[in-house]
Amino acid sequence: VGGSFSITRHDRSSSVATTRFVPGEPKAMVDVDGTTFMAIYPIAEIWSWAPSEDHPRRVTQLPNDQLRPIDLVYADRIDALAVSTTDDRDHSAVHTVDPVTGRVDTMFDPLGLGQTASGLHISGTTLYVGGSSNEPDVAAFDILSGRKLWQVANVAPGGSFVLGLAAVGNTLVVSTATGWLARIDLRTRQVVQRRRFADEAGWMRLAGGRVLLVNADVLVEVSPTTLATTVREGNLDAEVWGWPPLDVDRNGRAWLIRGRELVHTTG
Repeated sequence: VGGSFSITRHDRSSSVATTRFVPGEPKAMVDVDGTTFMAIYPIAEIWSWAPSEDHPRRVTQLPNDQLRPIDLVYADRIDALAVSTTDDRDHSAVHTVDPVTGRVDTMFDPLGLGQTASGLHISGTTLYVGGSSNEPDVAAFDILSGRKLWQVANVAPGGSFVLGLAAVGNTLVVSTATGWLARIDLRTRQVVQRRRFADEAGWMRLAGGRVLLVNADVLVEVSPTTLATTVREGNLDAEVWGWPPLDVDRNGRAWLIRGRELVHTTG
């Protein structure tokens, strides 16, 4: 769990919590075979904390004007991290990071000027990037070459950050911070459905073939064929700063915030 200038590791078997200093706020994190990688604001660095290590360590520096990380994901096909960032002014970027050597390759403004690269999702060697504008876009890139494969405009109305992306079969499920859902047909690269399920939403994650989405009130499962939502956990009353967080462990359990407590589902 990331905090202000700290990260805490919770041992689920013993309930022991270990907190260590990091030089900033871990704004985005991802687990890779037990090692936690984190993107830290405002120093624009990637750090890691392996189970065998007593303290976190620095992996690499991102372009230092890209100070605010938004999302961090792992591409297992090429053993690389991908992180979206913004300079909090006019520009954003998506970076691929070698977690061993620390090499960084950067695509600046991958969705064009005026859109902040926000949510990320990797399926195979395809990196999906959600935007942020009055009518946000979604784009797909080949993560090996950085080549843009396609870009779909105006995915959701109302203007927001595209935080959630989940590829299931021939469908890309999309969610925004203002509670809109959309389906993109990956064969035609067209938006085929939109619906609004709530006034706000946090992060979306895949748990096996299930698409899970959280906000401050509920955890829902989203149908990739109809965008219907089924409540899996209710009455969360999550007291969070920013977008409600969600993660899924290797056993398919969802981890989220209820009130001020870190909780998980049973599966």
